[in-house]
Amino acid sequence: MSRRPLRSLSARGRFARLRRVADVAIAHWQLGPVRLRALTNWENATWRVDSAAGPCLLRVHRRGYRTAAQIEAELDWLDVLHQWGIPVGRARRTPGGPRVVSVEVAALEGPRLCSLLKWTPGRIHRAPLPRHLHAQGVLMARLHDAADAVRDCGPRPRFDPTGWFAPLALPPGSPVDQALDAELRDLCAAAAERSHVLFQTLGTGPGRAGLIHADLHFRNLVFHGGAVTPIDFDDCGYGLYLYDLAIPLIRLRRLPERRLACAQALLAGYRSRRPLSVEDEARIHELAVLQTPGMFAYVAQRWPDPEVVAIVEEAISEARVALRAWADGHPEPMWAGT
Repeated sequence: MSRRPLRSLSARGRFARLRRVADVAIAHWQLGPVRLRALTNWENATWRVDSAAGPCLLRVHRRGYRTAAQIEAELDWLDVLHQWGIPVGRARRTPGGPRVVSVEVAALEGPRLCSLLKWTPGRIHRAPLPRHLHAQGVLMARLHDAADAVRDCGPRPRFDPTGWFAPLALPPGSPVDQALDAELRDLCAAAAERSHVLFQTLGTGPGRAGLIHADLHFRNLVFHGGAVTPIDFDDCGYGLYLYDLAIPLIRLRRLPERRLACAQALLAGYRSRRPLSVEDEARIHELAVLQTPGMFAYVAQRWPDPEVVAIVEEAISEARVALRAWADGHPEPMWAGT
């Protein structure tokens, strides 16, 4: 009797099946008796692991999303940031030395890559205040200082016109392809053309671009004892520093009553360590919209995973409003209509 595909299962069902991988994987680290508590399942399925060695975060990486070499590059970057005095959850090596192990179980198709990070204690503020965004701005500036000094950490995604900001490309006839009408396609084409020009104008050298987190919104920040720690570097790659700053602005559309104060605090924190012109501030808002074609391509790649199916209708609606506002010259297009 054939098993149902993993992506057809409920969240609880996926965790139950992936737990078999987690149980096999954690044995590689030889921590003795352990207790696993399920956390999230998006790109990675994650568990908190408690043992006598202290708490850790076990990641079972989504099949086909990152190669072993890409994960190793991410972990190398965490080591660089640690050397720069930035608090991060670094990887634990197995007694045999590897930081990434491959696990295969009968319940799943193909092997799964797994890694174990030291636990980051503290609190995530899902509705942050301006002071939290100010601390985030300072942190982002420190991350970019490190990226200016260390220009290459190995194979990682590219957030430029050859990668995330490339022209819209969807599998013909796919559900996402069918959901986009002529207006949205024209807007996406205009966004890709503008992205190409903007990247040429800004350049990709130190001070402008380097290794960025690429997903540093408030749910990927942990506050503890007066310090803020970035987590979830699974999407880190090479791109414009301004795009890193665009990510929290996108998320602030969910907090209309405080988003302006939070955005101002974010940029003030960043400016306390690195220069940021008024022109660049406008480009941050623009980049928040120009990444829309990449978002559509990502959703199409994940289809029909239940997580993306559940958000695609709302994502397309929001993208339409934002792209229209951008085309009309709105200074903060991602916040239009909210």
